[in-house]
Amino acid sequence: MESIIPPRGNSGVFGIQNNGSLSLSDGNGTLYWWTEAFPADGNLTAMLADTGNFILATVENAGDDQNALWQSCENPTDTYLPNMRVYMNSSDSIPFVSWRSPTDPSRGNYSVAVDPRGGPQLVSSDQSGRRIWRSGQWDQQRFTGMPQMNSIFLSRFTLVPTDGGGMYFIFTNPSTSITRFMVLWNGTVAQLTWDEERSEWVAPFALPSTRCEQYNRCGSNGICNEGDSTNVCSCMQGFVRDSSNQCVRRTPLECGTNTSSNDGFLVRNGVKLPDFAGTFNENQVQCEDRCSRNCSCNAYAHVTGIGCLIWGGDLMDIEQFEEGGETLFIRLAISELGGNKASKTAVIAASVTGTIVLGVIIWLIWRYRQKIKKISIPWGQKETVSPLFPESNSLDISAGDTRPNDLTADGKQFEGTLYSLALLESATDGFANKNKLGQGGFGPVHKAWNLWKEGTPEELIDPSILESCNQKEALRCIHVGMLCVQFSAVHRPTMSSVVYMLESESTSLPLPTQVGDISLNSGEMDFIMEGREITVSSNDVTVTEVIGR
Repeated sequence: MESIIPPRGNSGVFGIQNNGSLSLSDGNGTLYWWTEAFPADGNLTAMLADTGNFILATVENAGDDQNALWQSCENPTDTYLPNMRVYMNSSDSIPFVSWRSPTDPSRGNYSVAVDPRGGPQLVSSDQSGRRIWRSGQWDQQRFTGMPQMNSIFLSRFTLVPTDGGGMYFIFTNPSTSITRFMVLWNGTVAQLTWDEERSEWVAPFALPSTRCEQYNRCGSNGICNEGDSTNVCSCMQGFVRDSSNQCVRRTPLECGTNTSSNDGFLVRNGVKLPDFAGTFNENQVQCEDRCSRNCSCNAYAHVTGIGCLIWGGDLMDIEQFEEGGETLFIRLAISELGGNKASKTAVIAASVTGTIVLGVIIWLIWRYRQKIKKISIPWGQKETVSPLFPESNSLDISAGDTRPNDLTADGKQFEGTLYSLALLESATDGFANKNKLGQGGFGPVHKAWNLWKEGTPEELIDPSILESCNQKEALRCIHVGMLCVQFSAVHRPTMSSVVYMLESESTSLPLPTQVGDISLNSGEMDFIMEGREITVSSNDVTVTEVIGR
């Protein structure tokens, strides 16, 4: 309990009452603050531990926080100390409250608490509940909206589950310093570190300290960028200012207006994710699918350590970071994605076209292999397979590839490498299943699986570009391409996932599955060629329709 009016003068008395409660009074005996009563046999004692925890206990348990009657770590004021538990979404959750002024320790105008929605985050508010600042969602390692917090310190934060299903934050001091957090009287949240040389507390940072750190500085659907020296606030792409100076959609979404929606997603990298998200334990592909099927979903993100985040209303409190940040997918009408869509198409075409074309060629060869074998051959000559292009145009017949000088497309000379049918058949041992990497919607694809398995996929890169290309990007394209030709359609990524995997270098890719030694008859292989999945059991063959990807 506490009084609205703090003690005046120098006559304050702090002690233990006869009923076992701690109290603060003036020289006249007027109480200004007190705890609950703890009637008990024996004597009570209060002790300030080295951790900063003030503990009321019996004499036998002096300083023992496990058997304390009352302790300050469970009754915070304005300071967050090491090993202090900050509960969320439970009756044990108590906010940190600022002083009224730098010299008045009575209850002030600002508080900080844990908001468990959309990934727990720290939020500071005033007395009316208006948000002043927030940390961003916790991803099990850091608060995503605080890139300035270094990794050494963040490793000291932990979110701990309790036996009753609750959770609490706790942090420990780095070995090199003594640190605490404090809600200052003006509402800012400061990290204070003890400076031994100066014998004083110093503040490495206090938040909010910039315009963009102020909560929702640029309004709904706006984005704040400190890197813009002229105007930190702007509407996100696809949004414009209306007569009331609010960011609204320039083009309405099609979702919900007809049976087929042409809406898409704008990729915004390096941002502080919006407030008020819903969370789901789903992967990237499932998260996109959830948002795409829900017309009220305006944006989504997938963050390691959190999962799928969905936003159904206006997008609040977004900041563009110079370094760090997360990737946000913002739903827009397809007409608003014209420029970005073209660039994405180019990326996809560059990395996937080769796989698709090769798949078509192999499928045609497999489909009509018997007819090719039955081509009329003069009596007495050995059966051979003709190359796709005349040998006279080949620069290196022994290598089995062809670079025609007279082949053009749209007036431009073809610069690629063309492989003969004989070479393809030889390289794959007659298109044997054991050499098949996988298959896409156009049929099986044969490549050197052993190169991937042995850890030398760089040998798949065309030697003519090996030295000039970015090998990291090339290997990522190969990795994505192999995922696209896995045996089962249900394992292959959607095209939107392909775009995400190619654009986000920080995203780890799953390992492709090798085609097993499955013996299929011609009828079963036909099902595979038609985009169906074959499940082989000891009793029968089950055919399952799979949506094409």
